[in-house]
Amino acid sequence: IEAEGSYAQYDSLLQALKKQTKRELRETIPTVNPDSRLSDLMGRLNQAENEQAMLAREFSSEHPKMKVNAALIANLNAQIDARVAGILQGLETLATASKARANELEKQLQQAKKVDAENMRRYRPYFAAKREFETQQRINETIKLRLLQEQIDARLDPRNQDNGAKETGKPPAGVG
Repeated sequence: IEAEGSYAQYDSLLQALKKQTKRELRETIPTVNPDSRLSDLMGRLNQAENEQAMLAREFSSEHPKMKVNAALIANLNAQIDARVAGILQGLETLATASKARANELEKQLQQAKKVDAENMRRYRPYFAAKREFETQQRINETIKLRLLQEQIDARLDPRNQDNGAKETGKPPAGVG
């Protein structure tokens, strides 16, 4: 169940991310899958874009400083896109691995159920005989207790007691 839950989580996350634009992915991925390398690249891009805005106030787009900074921004964008693609591929790999694990666990569960059912079938006569034996033991113990109780009751019943004088002609021991 846990493996299926893990797969469902990765799969739904991956499907949601695949629907997003590159720009949205740049904003979403650091939240759902924190990555220090991506954060560093995004920080450097932000810094380069700020610098580009400041340079644009002083220089034309043909100025060497503007061209160098524009190339840096293009390079950072390419690195960010590659990192985002790598993260998506990593999430896809995790989803695939989670699905494979869930499938393997399901297969093991089905095998265990099959073995358990076979063992139940194989040992059913033993357990039936054991229950029958235990039932017979309880019946036997109940009969013994009943016989013992009747013997005790017979000894205690005043009608069954003789005073010993009938057979021997003498009073019972301890009398007289």
